[in-house]
Amino acid sequence: MSVSKPIVFVSVGRSGSTIISEIVFRHESLAWPSNYQDYFPSLPWVNYLRRLFENKFWRFYGQKPQLNRVHAFNKVLFKPAEAYNYWKYLTGTDVGFSRGFLLDVKSKEEDARRIRFALSKLVANQGRKRLAFRITGPARIGYLSSIFPDAVFVNVVRNPVATIHSLLRSEFWENRGKHQLWWQGVYTVEEQRWAARNADKPELLAALQ
Repeated sequence: MSVSKPIVFVSVGRSGSTIISEIVFRHESLAWPSNYQDYFPSLPWVNYLRRLFENKFWRFYGQKPQLNRVHAFNKVLFKPAEAYNYWKYLTGTDVGFSRGFLLDVKSKEEDARRIRFALSKLVANQGRKRLAFRITGPARIGYLSSIFPDAVFVNVVRNPVATIHSLLRSEFWENRGKHQLWWQGVYTVEEQRWAARNADKPELLAALQ
């Protein structure tokens, strides 16, 4: 089994990539990592649940609460997710996928084959034809290209001032990057020292990151 030409959305967080990618994810041919796969990263059969929520008789789409008000039933719906627990399961702890820029990091061929096989099962179990997914923060394009050399990358860009403003209002950022460098593997020693000196200036720290 193979995964050819996956569609990969990349962006800084709070750039609008959720709504843009999920418009595309509505296409009936696309499969994607879900909230259920994130809860149960080692269980590929959870992807069959998508058929329960989306089939020829009905379609129930999950939504992120950040977009609008949602029904309580939304919690159990099958919906797209960045699924970092799943990526950690696929890539292993040595790679540091969730927080690393992964500059100059390439997947070993045997690992790449294993990851492609796992994702091909995800596509098949959802009853779709093509893989798509979204990640935010570091784009990790070099690393992902070593797994998917024919991937189609879509870079979602928003005005940086608006992005910084949105990050500073985000609950996610409050406990991660507001007073420290959250992502890893790219900052120089000088930049790390500058960040430590300016840890009480969240606007500047967010701009650097």
